[in-house]
Amino acid sequence: MALKASRPAASRVKTSRKLFFGKTVLIAALATLVVTILIVYLTGLSNHRTIIENSLISLSILCVALFTFMTVGLYNGFNIYDDLSHKLKFTWRGSSSWTDVNFSPDLPVELDGDDACAGILISIVVWILVTIGIILFLFLAELILSFAWIALVAVIYWVFIRALKLVFSKSRKCEGNLLRSFYYGFSYTTLYLGWVYGVIYVSGAI
Repeated sequence: MALKASRPAASRVKTSRKLFFGKTVLIAALATLVVTILIVYLTGLSNHRTIIENSLISLSILCVALFTFMTVGLYNGFNIYDDLSHKLKFTWRGSSSWTDVNFSPDLPVELDGDDACAGILISIVVWILVTIGIILFLFLAELILSFAWIALVAVIYWVFIRALKLVFSKSRKCEGNLLRSFYYGFSYTTLYLGWVYGVIYVSGAI
């Protein structure tokens, strides 16, 4: 009696990864930053705290939040999935509103005969040149601002996500191990935000 070879049970098991999506993490981080700064500074108005004191309180709250996020993520074996870098591409969108603007000047000039014809031709040429110049200026301005905005977002996202990827590369070592997760969470929090305390103290001393 012939026996059929069965597939190993391990090959039928689908492995699942626990992931934090980069875009979601970035939005949550920015929201936490803005809310923390607003709350600290608004409450500081009634307590007459200095800018240095508000900065230290805000930084301490952010350190606790980052430490908690990394420690919990490491303990549960999470990783970071970069879901935004491939979308940060420049796409040109033309603006049809430029063609709706009237750039022709209304000048009270009265010319007769040949002078009138020459004046009309000059006015038309000047109008065309001015229109082209303004359109080129708007085109370049939008182009530069678009590139600058995309570059800024890309740099912030890349630095932030790369930093977290470095942290969560330790997930396999830390999963289920609270002490090791605490160690890496504290170490990376100190590495990423600890130097900011020095900047604040130096600013206060100056």
